[in-house]
Amino acid sequence: MSAPKTPWHFEKDHSLKKVEKASDAPKTAHYAIFVFYTSSHTEPGYDRHEPSYTVTDNFCDHYVTTDEAKWKSAIAALYAEDMNRKDVLAYAVSHVPTIAPQVVVSIG
Repeated sequence: MSAPKTPWHFEKDHSLKKVEKASDAPKTAHYAIFVFYTSSHTEPGYDRHEPSYTVTDNFCDHYVTTDEAKWKSAIAALYAEDMNRKDVLAYAVSHVPTIAPQVVVSIG
């Protein structure tokens, strides 16, 4: 099972960067788009007496940019494909908190 291709308009002008790992996301204010999708495939039964079954997996692709105009253009392009789509979330991230784990040791 493979993920769908990056939306064509993101590839065409390289306007948004796909986040593959945490370090890919900007550490400063930025704009993000999340595209959700579902993939299904059929698995055979465990033995010949069991019926096959469908496995459904949910995924999300995360794209970022620091350019508001490119972000708005990408959103417009996504909705130009389907005005009623419900698989897209877009956010303006104004503050990226720093997460610093702390270890506290108490004796007594």
